[in-house]
Amino acid sequence: MNPLNEPNIVYARAWLGVAGAPAPLPPPVAERLKQRRGLRLMEVVPGSPAAKSGLYLGDIIVSAGGKPVQGVQDILRLMLGSAIGVELASVPYEDRLVLLAARGIALWDVVGEARRLGSLDGAIRAATPNRLAEYVATHPRLRAVAFNGKTAGRLGRKAIAEIDGLQLMDLPSSSPAYTISFEDKLAKWAALAPLACPAEAAKIGS
Repeated sequence: MNPLNEPNIVYARAWLGVAGAPAPLPPPVAERLKQRRGLRLMEVVPGSPAAKSGLYLGDIIVSAGGKPVQGVQDILRLMLGSAIGVELASVPYEDRLVLLAARGIALWDVVGEARRLGSLDGAIRAATPNRLAEYVATHPRLRAVAFNGKTAGRLGRKAIAEIDGLQLMDLPSSSPAYTISFEDKLAKWAALAPLACPAEAAKIGS
Protein backbone atom coordinates (compact mmCIF):
# COMPACT_ATOMS: atom_id res chain seq x y z
CA MET A 1 0.00 0.00 0.00
CA ASN A 2 1.21 3.52 -0.77
CA PRO A 3 2.56 5.09 2.45
CA LEU A 4 0.30 7.72 4.00
CA ASN A 5 3.10 10.30 3.94
CA GLU A 6 4.00 9.85 0.27
CA PRO A 7 0.95 10.87 -1.78
CA ASN A 8 0.95 11.37 -5.53
CA ILE A 9 -1.88 13.90 -5.39
CA VAL A 10 -2.96 16.49 -2.85
CA TYR A 11 -6.60 17.37 -3.30
CA ALA A 12 -7.38 20.85 -1.92
CA ARG A 13 -10.87 21.92 -0.94
CA ALA A 14 -12.43 25.37 -1.14
CA TRP A 15 -14.87 27.66 0.67
CA LEU A 16 -18.19 27.69 -1.22
CA GLY A 17 -20.29 30.02 0.91
CA VAL A 18 -22.91 27.53 2.01
CA ALA A 19 -23.77 25.66 5.15
CA GLY A 20 -26.28 22.84 5.19
CA ALA A 21 -27.71 20.00 7.18
CA PRO A 22 -29.71 16.85 6.45
CA ALA A 23 -33.44 17.57 6.38
CA PRO A 24 -36.48 15.28 6.10
CA LEU A 25 -38.38 15.43 2.84
CA PRO A 26 -42.17 15.83 2.77
CA PRO A 27 -43.78 12.35 2.76
CA PRO A 28 -45.10 12.54 -0.84
CA VAL A 29 -41.66 13.62 -2.10
CA ALA A 30 -39.88 11.00 -0.01
CA GLU A 31 -42.18 8.30 -1.35
CA ARG A 32 -41.69 9.40 -4.96
CA LEU A 33 -37.90 9.65 -4.67
CA LYS A 34 -37.53 6.63 -2.34
CA GLN A 35 -35.35 8.90 -0.21
CA ARG A 36 -36.09 10.19 3.29
CA ARG A 37 -33.69 13.14 3.49
CA GLY A 38 -32.00 15.83 1.42
CA LEU A 39 -29.47 18.61 2.05
CA ARG A 40 -31.18 21.79 3.30
CA LEU A 41 -29.17 25.00 2.85
CA MET A 42 -29.04 26.72 6.24
CA GLU A 43 -26.95 29.64 5.00
CA VAL A 44 -26.01 31.10 1.62
CA VAL A 45 -23.42 33.85 2.04
CA PRO A 46 -24.12 36.96 -0.10
CA GLY A 47 -21.65 37.25 -2.97
CA SER A 48 -20.40 33.67 -2.52
CA PRO A 49 -20.13 31.13 -5.37
CA ALA A 50 -23.33 29.51 -4.08
CA ALA A 51 -25.26 32.79 -4.07
CA LYS A 52 -24.07 33.72 -7.56
CA SER A 53 -25.32 30.39 -8.89
CA GLY A 54 -28.88 31.06 -7.72
CA LEU A 55 -29.11 28.91 -4.59
CA TYR A 56 -31.24 30.28 -1.76
CA LEU A 57 -31.61 29.83 1.97
CA GLY A 58 -33.96 26.91 2.60
CA ASP A 59 -33.39 25.15 -0.74
CA ILE A 60 -33.18 21.36 -0.42
CA ILE A 61 -30.80 19.46 -2.70
CA VAL A 62 -31.82 15.84 -3.18
CA SER A 63 -29.48 14.45 -5.85
CA ALA A 64 -26.38 14.95 -7.97
CA GLY A 65 -25.87 13.00 -11.17
CA GLY A 66 -28.82 10.79 -10.28
CA LYS A 67 -27.30 9.80 -6.92
CA PRO A 68 -29.00 10.65 -3.59
CA VAL A 69 -27.50 13.55 -1.65
CA GLN A 70 -27.99 14.18 2.07
CA GLY A 71 -24.85 16.27 2.74
CA VAL A 72 -22.18 18.30 0.95
CA GLN A 73 -19.61 15.56 1.49
CA ASP A 74 -21.87 13.07 -0.34
CA ILE A 75 -21.18 15.00 -3.56
CA LEU A 76 -17.44 15.06 -2.97
CA ARG A 77 -17.35 11.31 -2.34
CA LEU A 78 -19.31 10.62 -5.52
CA MET A 79 -17.04 12.75 -7.69
CA LEU A 80 -13.71 11.73 -6.22
CA GLY A 81 -14.66 8.05 -6.11
CA SER A 82 -15.81 8.11 -9.73
CA ALA A 83 -12.60 9.85 -10.84
CA ILE A 84 -10.30 7.18 -9.38
CA GLY A 85 -12.57 4.15 -9.76
CA VAL A 86 -13.12 3.51 -6.04
CA GLU A 87 -16.46 3.24 -4.23
CA LEU A 88 -16.36 5.89 -1.49
CA ALA A 89 -20.00 6.88 -0.96
CA SER A 90 -20.95 3.91 1.24
CA VAL A 91 -17.59 3.34 2.95
CA PRO A 92 -17.00 4.39 6.60
CA TYR A 93 -14.75 7.42 7.11
CA GLU A 94 -11.67 5.60 8.41
CA ASP A 95 -11.84 3.08 5.56
CA ARG A 96 -12.16 5.91 3.03
CA LEU A 97 -8.87 7.32 4.29
CA VAL A 98 -7.22 3.94 3.82
CA LEU A 99 -8.58 3.60 0.28
CA LEU A 100 -7.46 7.09 -0.71
CA ALA A 101 -4.01 6.60 0.81
CA ALA A 102 -3.68 3.36 -1.16
CA ARG A 103 -4.32 5.34 -4.35
CA GLY A 104 -1.73 7.95 -3.35
CA ILE A 105 -4.22 10.71 -2.51
CA ALA A 106 -4.08 13.10 0.47
CA LEU A 107 -6.85 15.56 1.40
CA TRP A 108 -6.10 19.07 2.68
CA ASP A 109 -8.28 22.13 3.25
CA VAL A 110 -6.96 25.29 1.61
CA VAL A 111 -7.85 27.39 4.66
CA GLY A 112 -5.61 26.43 7.56
CA GLU A 113 -6.70 28.86 10.29
CA ALA A 114 -9.50 31.35 10.79
CA ARG A 115 -11.67 32.98 13.42
CA ARG A 116 -15.24 31.72 13.47
CA LEU A 117 -18.12 32.24 15.84
CA GLY A 118 -20.43 29.26 15.46
CA SER A 119 -20.27 26.66 12.71
CA LEU A 120 -21.39 28.51 9.57
CA ASP A 121 -19.03 29.45 6.74
CA GLY A 122 -20.35 33.00 6.79
CA ALA A 123 -18.84 33.47 10.26
CA ILE A 124 -15.27 32.79 9.05
CA ARG A 125 -12.97 35.79 9.53
CA ALA A 126 -9.23 36.40 9.04
CA ALA A 127 -8.70 33.17 7.07
CA THR A 128 -5.09 32.18 6.38
CA PRO A 129 -4.03 29.50 3.88
CA ASN A 130 -2.98 26.04 5.00
CA ARG A 131 0.78 25.37 4.85
CA LEU A 132 0.66 23.73 1.45
CA ALA A 133 4.11 24.94 0.41
CA GLU A 134 5.66 23.27 3.46
CA TYR A 135 3.75 20.08 2.73
CA VAL A 136 4.88 20.04 -0.90
CA ALA A 137 8.51 20.65 0.06
CA THR A 138 8.56 17.64 2.40
CA HIS A 139 6.93 15.20 -0.05
CA PRO A 140 9.28 14.87 -3.03
CA ARG A 141 7.18 12.15 -4.71
CA LEU A 142 4.19 14.47 -4.98
CA ARG A 143 3.16 14.78 -8.63
CA ALA A 144 0.09 17.04 -8.56
CA VAL A 145 -2.10 19.32 -6.49
CA ALA A 146 -5.75 19.40 -7.54
CA PHE A 147 -7.95 22.30 -6.45
CA ASN A 148 -11.70 21.85 -5.92
CA GLY A 149 -13.05 25.03 -7.49
CA LYS A 150 -11.76 28.50 -8.34
CA THR A 151 -11.49 29.74 -4.76
CA ALA A 152 -9.28 26.82 -3.78
CA GLY A 153 -7.15 27.38 -6.87
CA ARG A 154 -6.73 31.10 -6.21
CA LEU A 155 -5.77 30.65 -2.54
CA GLY A 156 -3.73 27.50 -3.13
CA ARG A 157 -1.63 28.89 -5.95
CA LYS A 158 -0.68 31.83 -3.75
CA ALA A 159 0.56 29.38 -1.13
CA ILE A 160 2.59 27.15 -3.48
CA ALA A 161 5.71 28.35 -5.25
CA GLU A 162 6.36 27.19 -8.80
CA ILE A 163 8.04 23.78 -8.54
CA ASP A 164 9.42 21.90 -11.52
CA GLY A 165 7.48 18.72 -12.20
CA LEU A 166 4.52 19.59 -9.93
CA GLN A 167 1.24 19.76 -11.81
CA LEU A 168 -1.38 22.22 -10.51
CA MET A 169 -4.91 21.27 -11.57
CA ASP A 170 -8.05 23.43 -11.38
CA LEU A 171 -11.10 21.18 -11.16
CA PRO A 172 -14.75 22.30 -11.30
CA SER A 173 -16.19 22.66 -7.83
CA SER A 174 -17.95 19.62 -6.39
CA SER A 175 -20.52 21.99 -4.88
CA PRO A 176 -24.06 21.80 -6.25
CA ALA A 177 -23.73 25.59 -6.40
CA TYR A 178 -21.49 25.22 -9.43
CA THR A 179 -24.11 24.50 -12.03
CA ILE A 180 -22.41 22.78 -14.95
CA SER A 181 -23.80 19.28 -15.32
CA PHE A 182 -22.66 16.56 -12.95
CA GLU A 183 -21.53 14.49 -15.95
CA ASP A 184 -19.33 17.35 -17.20
CA LYS A 185 -17.78 17.65 -13.74
CA LEU A 186 -17.03 13.92 -13.67
CA ALA A 187 -15.38 14.15 -17.10
CA LYS A 188 -13.03 16.88 -15.88
CA TRP A 189 -12.30 15.13 -12.58
CA ALA A 190 -11.28 12.03 -14.55
CA ALA A 191 -7.95 13.83 -15.07
CA LEU A 192 -7.02 12.52 -11.60
CA ALA A 193 -7.14 8.89 -12.71
CA PRO A 194 -3.71 8.70 -14.45
CA LEU A 195 -2.05 10.28 -11.41
CA ALA A 196 -3.45 7.84 -8.85
CA CYS A 197 -1.68 4.64 -7.83
CA PRO A 198 -2.98 1.44 -9.49
CA ALA A 199 -6.42 0.35 -8.38
CA GLU A 200 -5.17 -3.05 -7.25
CA ALA A 201 -3.45 -1.31 -4.32
CA ALA A 202 -6.68 0.22 -3.03
CA LYS A 203 -7.85 -2.68 -0.87
CA ILE A 204 -8.55 -2.28 2.81
CA GLY A 205 -6.08 -4.28 4.81
CA SER A 206 -3.57 -4.66 1.95
